[in-house]
Amino acid sequence: MGLIYCSMCGAQISDAAPQCPKCGYVFRQRRIKSSTTPNARPVQGLYGQPSQRANYRPQQLRQPGNGTTVIVNQNPSNGMGTAGFVFALLSFLVSWVPVVGFIVWFLGFVFSFIGIFKSPRGLAIAGLILSLIDFIFLIVVIGWIVNSFSNSVDSISNIVDFFSQF
Repeated sequence: MGLIYCSMCGAQISDAAPQCPKCGYVFRQRRIKSSTTPNARPVQGLYGQPSQRANYRPQQLRQPGNGTTVIVNQNPSNGMGTAGFVFALLSFLVSWVPVVGFIVWFLGFVFSFIGIFKSPRGLAIAGLILSLIDFIFLIVVIGWIVNSFSNSVDSISNIVDFFSQF
């Protein structure tokens, strides 16, 4: 047998008890052992702000037939930040293709920037940093392509001049 806390008075009681011996609150269903106290304060994050888990509420599903409650923990997600991170990674792979690299980079930058304003921010920040690094890399690749093209045009004009002498 495990111990749980009464939701009315906070007393620690057996999970098999049909009611609280302290306040008399009648439990309608059996509950799974809880490890949190009812008077717990929200966890403080960086700079005294509430953490991302402060507004977290586990979802309870009732199992048909046996009367037990199953608690499903669902972590909050940030789809835009994740998409921005994935596009930022993909932009490194296709940055040597000038038009496609720029489009994928732009999508990664925009999605990461939007994801910064949602919680959790981890992948959005990583995607934004990768996008900024990839932008520098993209500029270098475009400069290299332009430089190679201008050198090839100069060499072609030199070849044409050479053969025009004859």
